[in-house]
Amino acid sequence: MLIVPAIDLYDKRVVRVEQGDLNRATVYSDSPSNVAKEFIEHGASKIHLVDLNAAVKSDLKTNEKIVDQLLNRLGSSVDFQVAGGIRDTAIAKSLYERGAKSIVIGSIAYSDSLTALGILNSLGRDRVVLALDYDGAGLVKTSGWKKTEKENVESAISRFSALGFAKFLLTSISRDGLMRGPDLEKLQTLRKDVPKDLQITASGGVSTEVDLENLRDIGIDEVIVGKAFYENSIPRSILNGIL
Repeated sequence: MLIVPAIDLYDKRVVRVEQGDLNRATVYSDSPSNVAKEFIEHGASKIHLVDLNAAVKSDLKTNEKIVDQLLNRLGSSVDFQVAGGIRDTAIAKSLYERGAKSIVIGSIAYSDSLTALGILNSLGRDRVVLALDYDGAGLVKTSGWKKTEKENVESAISRFSALGFAKFLLTSISRDGLMRGPDLEKLQTLRKDVPKDLQITASGGVSTEVDLENLRDIGIDEVIVGKAFYENSIPRSILNGIL
């Protein structure tokens, strides 16, 4: 299982938010580059880079230079998986051409499925990750978690994989940013039911090394770790090993 550290950018700083609420953002660094370098020095092979300004406010400009600096200066040392505000093929292609190894799309798969498929077809199934955020009832939430779709996460994976998507990022909204442990029950059920050739990345609630071991043991392919690294409840040195 690959452990992927997360860098969330908001107003040019590295932050972590609780349950997607920017009013509950904690600033951890004014230097995203230094944070990325530290993850790389500890052995990270991939970094999950999120532009929250783009995601929440459709503001692609505030963090644009920082994103480009990270891709240009560090892209040869680590793979960047970029998320946030990717709502058309031009943006997706631009990020890829600027150095992103993969891009993450979410709500657009529901609001504009043709565009989502256009991004998939343009970049290929190995370079596009579909984020599915789900609530306590297992229903997919979109539009910054404000809209509840009439589809559970199991059905969504089945439907979108039939359309060609092969990589899925699953976030438990009720656990995101709270460090109360991952949604093991749901993830275990999904991993059993989802074909093995589909990649499942887990996000939300990871706070200890035991959480990582449990996710590994149920067959999760990748896990995104954010606040636990910043709060030092999981040592960054774990990135040097193979879990």
